[in-house]
Amino acid sequence: MVKSKLPQSPLTFRKTIELTKLIPSPNGGGLGWGRVKSDASLPFDRPPPNLNTVEISRHTGMDCRYPEHRDVNLVCPAWLLGSGNPCRNDEHFLNSTALPPNLPPLGRGTNSTTLPLGGEGFRERGLTVQQNDSYPIPTILVGAKNWKQALTTLALLTLSVVTPTLLNGCATLNKDQVKFSQLSDCPKYTVEKLTAEQASLGPMTDTHTLACALDFLRNAKDPSLTRSALGSRLLLNLAERETDPDKRDKLAGEGVGMAEAALAAGGEGDGAVHYYLAANLGLAVRDHPTLALDNLKRLEQEMKKAMELTPDIDSGGPLRLLGTLYSKAPAWPDGIGDRDKGVELLAQAVNKFPNHPLNHLFYAEALLAADDNGAMEKAKAQFSIGENVLAQGNWGYSLPSWQKEFADLRDEIGDVPANTSQSAVANNKK
Repeated sequence: MVKSKLPQSPLTFRKTIELTKLIPSPNGGGLGWGRVKSDASLPFDRPPPNLNTVEISRHTGMDCRYPEHRDVNLVCPAWLLGSGNPCRNDEHFLNSTALPPNLPPLGRGTNSTTLPLGGEGFRERGLTVQQNDSYPIPTILVGAKNWKQALTTLALLTLSVVTPTLLNGCATLNKDQVKFSQLSDCPKYTVEKLTAEQASLGPMTDTHTLACALDFLRNAKDPSLTRSALGSRLLLNLAERETDPDKRDKLAGEGVGMAEAALAAGGEGDGAVHYYLAANLGLAVRDHPTLALDNLKRLEQEMKKAMELTPDIDSGGPLRLLGTLYSKAPAWPDGIGDRDKGVELLAQAVNKFPNHPLNHLFYAEALLAADDNGAMEKAKAQFSIGENVLAQGNWGYSLPSWQKEFADLRDEIGDVPANTSQSAVANNKK
């Protein structure tokens, strides 16, 4: 019997009410739904109307969130209205805002799913979810004895069926292969021929030749090619020049997969494998914030490994990528970002490898992000140098995408003097 704690008075009426609650099942199978009668003392200035379950189960103001209440400092304050207590959802009553404590595990069944409800399952109560081969479909939702049980059932169905689908469908790299056309006129590659020519396959190589080499590599089973960085390097070059975002993501994702295969085949000591894994991964997650956050730590680890093993690869590529990562990533506690460290690494890249335009471009971006005194002037100086290096060098098929990156930053920083002197740049780097 539930008794109210409200004080008795001449204006207090006693009323027997009927509540829905979880009670022990007669057969010992756990808790089940049942209807019980309880007495309640209710203060009114007139006889109360017929109250429903929701009205009765609402708390009376004895809420532990309000410090003026005398029970607030108790470890477990008395609360006779059950799980309506926002600080203590562990009693047997179930009001309209509480769910049973035993939620189903997040996972898929094979043919049908039986979900627990207060110690009992849906199947025992005639509530069944049937599935086909591709996705779950709730086909029968019967047996609910009132609207509250039906809503609870739907909530549990959402947790057990919809949630895992969302979780499994997000934050994964797309590693599907992009199919290339006109491969019938490709040169006849052999393992020896491709191994001998691999150093020449890069930004200067036309897309068709890269696609031919990749097509052969996809089907080759040679261990020496598998554990090399060739496949991930080919895919990075193809991805960087791809204008279709979906195809670009797939190419970069496949590049990550090929680098992972190289590591598994014994390429752990090859810094190029780590570098091209990180470069492909960064490109694959660039337009996907959630995916990028999930891979921050991995990006950092691969770039650090590349910097340790082959710091000079791609004109300071590991310094350039790691510095940019620290500059753009969220700071602690959400991420690994450290703008000061990013500026420091990119300054090293500029000093050691001044003839690569992206070292200057990324350094300019990091200076703007750090927002120190004189950041805009320093950034404009680095931008101007990078733009000159870009114009004077032969960058092959990388040129269009790099020109776009410079154009995007120019829109942000405004006009840049074309005659920035080397002395001014030297002073700005201090």
